[in-house]
Amino acid sequence: MINEFSIACRYVVGTQCMLLCVYMSKKTKKMLGRADDVADEVKEKLISYLLAAFGLIAGLAWNEAIKGAIDVIYPTPEGSLTAKFLYAGILTLMIAVITTILVWVTKRDEASLKKGR
Repeated sequence: MINEFSIACRYVVGTQCMLLCVYMSKKTKKMLGRADDVADEVKEKLISYLLAAFGLIAGLAWNEAIKGAIDVIYPTPEGSLTAKFLYAGILTLMIAVITTILVWVTKRDEASLKKGR
């Protein structure tokens, strides 16, 4: 009788262990899938931050180039407040126009993708 009980316990415990292993395997796969998703998201964010940093560097370079061009075209005394406001106004207008065009192009592309073209 002890042998039968022992065998039955081993079977029940073995079955429960096997079910637990299957359950844990599914959970582990699900967690690893999430980890892959997180890793992909981190890569995307890192790339976007690096691109933003490079854009800032390029913007600063253009800032100096435009300032130099303004100084050559419209020579004014060093540190002229009028020239600085003129520069800021022109630059703001240019950025607003470029941003509006980019948003329009992006929306147009998204709309064409939704239509299935």
